[in-house]
Amino acid sequence: LGRLRENQEKLIALNKELESANDELSAYDHIVAHDLKNPIAIIRSYASMIEEDGLEASESLEYVRKIRRSTEDALRIIKELLNFAKAKNGDASVEEIALADLVEKALAQVEQPDSEIKPQLSLDLQQATVRFNEFSLNQILTNLISNAVKYSPKAPAPTVIVRSRREAESDIIEVEDKGIGMSESQVAKAFDKHSRLHTDVSEASGDGLGLYNVKKLVEANGAAITVHSVEGQGTCFTLRLPIVPVPVGSDLVGVPQPVSMELARNG
Repeated sequence: LGRLRENQEKLIALNKELESANDELSAYDHIVAHDLKNPIAIIRSYASMIEEDGLEASESLEYVRKIRRSTEDALRIIKELLNFAKAKNGDASVEEIALADLVEKALAQVEQPDSEIKPQLSLDLQQATVRFNEFSLNQILTNLISNAVKYSPKAPAPTVIVRSRREAESDIIEVEDKGIGMSESQVAKAFDKHSRLHTDVSEASGDGLGLYNVKKLVEANGAAITVHSVEGQGTCFTLRLPIVPVPVGSDLVGVPQPVSMELARNG
């Protein structure tokens, strides 16, 4: 009887582990479904442009190149997310990441080719590099920058401000906009699943999974995220990344210099 009870307890514990694993897989499904939207939208837009009459051969070729890049982005998201999902929390690969390059890449993934609005980027990167899982940080920044552009005035062009610095035990990254902001009640549920905060904004259609996915990826890497917002003035998301020491024997040398610049996107 004692052994039967022991086996029953083991089965209950195993069932809980399976339920937890299913929840994790479901979360990754949401991330895939949400984050593939940008490259697919870009592919569709450029494909429609190619179908139009009167295009020069050089224009068509450039659009084909951009379709190929977006296809590669979509395949990369699927491949890297599958690799990331296989790793347990804290076991995802860590790379040395140049923030300026990654932020510009994230902004390029957000821009819509058929839009006349070209977001402006302001960088103040006192900490020029961080050590983190590159796939995760790219998806996190892409989602945060997408929100910053989406909820900012379109005239003049929306400006996204990205800052970084090092504090005692964390690398800090801030993504700020001067958009419509959020109320206290909206801030309280910003990271909730299927939470759509601005249903009255025409560009804000979506499934309400962007910030939910961001928080999942942040926490899976042992980091933290907070948000401060003032309605009518703008929003600032703050990432706190754990400082990961450079491995002994690494060929990484020198101290990267801070990066400050204004970048205007011209298409």
